[in-house]
Amino acid sequence: MTHNRRKYLWKTLTDLYGPICFYCKRDLKVYRFDDSRKLDDRMTIDHLWPVSKGGKHELGNTVLACLGCNGKKGSKTYDEITGIISFGLA
Repeated sequence: MTHNRRKYLWKTLTDLYGPICFYCKRDLKVYRFDDSRKLDDRMTIDHLWPVSKGGKHELGNTVLACLGCNGKKGSKTYDEITGIISFGLA
């Protein structure tokens, strides 16, 4: 993914949904990469359908996720992890 594409996705996803993890709903606030907070508080872009399985770097396939949830999901699709991994959803 190019730098400009990543920047576009960050801004658009944050504008649409706020700095909230899609999975655990944690308020992530937009931390800089050099911030001293816990790694799990860092926001990442996650692909609902992983790139490794043919997913695209498109707005409809991407969500904001904390580093912990993104790591738990790994290269599985959203459908594969639903009900299997607890992301703290009520």
